[in-house]
Formats: sequence, C-alpha cells, structure tokens
Amino acid sequence: MAELRRADLAEDPLEQFRRWFEEARPVVRLPEAMAVATAAPDGGPSVRMLLLKAADERGFVFFTGYVSRKGAELDANPRAALLGDAAALEPLRTAIAAAGAKVEQETIQRRLYALLDADA
Repeated sequence: MAELRRADLAEDPLEQFRRWFEEARPVVRLPEAMAVATAAPDGGPSVRMLLLKAADERGFVFFTGYVSRKGAELDANPRAALLGDAAALEPLRTAIAAAGAKVEQETIQRRLYALLDADA
C-alpha cells in the first residue's frame, strides 16, 4: 500500500478531490455514490446514499427530491456532510469527506443546467 504524504497532495483540497475522483473512475464501480448525512427532526443522525453530480469551488451537488425525507431534513437544517463510499474507494486506500450548507433550489437548477449545457 502506498503511503499518503502531504508533499504528494494538491494544495487545494478540491483539486485533490478531483484527482482522487478521476483515479477512482477506472477502478470503482460507482465513484459518485456518496453517503449524505443530515439531521432528523429529533436531532438524530440520518444518512442516505446519493449520487454526486458536480463538485466545484461552490460545493458539492447531489440529487435528492425536494419533497423526500432528505429534502425535508435539509429544509429544516441546511447543513449536511458527505462521505465517499469507503468500501468502493478501497482500491485507492482513500476516503473523501466534506461538510457544508444547502444552497437554494434556483441556484442548484442554474448549476445543473450549466453542467448539461457543457456536456451537449
């Protein structure tokens, strides 16, 4: 197993995420699968596997229904954390984690439309 050394890491954590994500593509069945954790109404933890759709300097975008349990939890408390599937990323000996706050639906729609336009 290769040793992880600070000198080998990108200065920018997002750039490092991109590197690891690209390394995962050929060896991980579904690298975009992420565990997204929120808080339930009673304050307890709530986690679900969702698909990462984008990652940039503005944050991570994943799909969930606005009327789903996860969507309702994000409306009540807009903070969330995600973790790349450690078992799926095992060939890379890497885990990816991030935390932040939800952005408004209109912002997300604009970002997703921009991504779709870029892929066209």
